[in-house]
Amino acid sequence: MPVTLATRSTSAILDCEAYGYPKPSVMWYSSGRELSDSNKYLQLTNGSLKIMDVREQDAGEYECTASNKLGRKTVKRKLQIRSG
Repeated sequence: MPVTLATRSTSAILDCEAYGYPKPSVMWYSSGRELSDSNKYLQLTNGSLKIMDVREQDAGEYECTASNKLGRKTVKRKLQIRSG
């Protein structure tokens, strides 16, 4: 599982580049919950997730699910926070 290192109070990007035809829809999850807080999370045009103002509680596993009428694929990413 790819790991992204981030420093507290900065932003972090978790990669999930989803391509296909028809264009897949991308959903991000953490602890089984869909990430929809637009002040905290920004989904980039390529499907990757930008987490703003990273805090210790943001550390952990994230899932990116891309789906279209031809199928679905889920990848996992991990966010670690650098100390100090």
